[in-house]
Amino acid sequence: MNDSYVISRLNAWAEWSIRRQDSGLGYPKSVSFTNQMPKGGFGAITPDIAEECFEVERCVMALAYVNRDLYTVIDLSYRRTLTCDQRCKEAGCVKSTFYLKLGRAHQMVLGYLNDIAAGMEIPSASNTQKKRTA
Repeated sequence: MNDSYVISRLNAWAEWSIRRQDSGLGYPKSVSFTNQMPKGGFGAITPDIAEECFEVERCVMALAYVNRDLYTVIDLSYRRTLTCDQRCKEAGCVKSTFYLKLGRAHQMVLGYLNDIAAGMEIPSASNTQKKRTA
């Protein structure tokens, strides 16, 4: 599977997410995704990019709701500045398992993005609560 599309979307989401959390103040100089970026970075976050990042945010939150382990792997890989060994230790697994989980997480994020594009609901606490009470 070619993960480049999902990786680029997750990289943009990570930058957007980190900036959004602290309103752009105190943004770390280096996070894990910056190693994969060409010089110059993404530039300014435009409304179009923010909308795309919000879609990815919904996908990542759906992942957190459905499979917490895969969410953790995404968080460790994209939003935290850690070495590979530190990521594996935080995730509680060996390197090969970590990358299998990361690949599975990429597949699920891509699937959720496709569902959003098709106008389908993706898992969330709100839509699952409605189904349970109905």
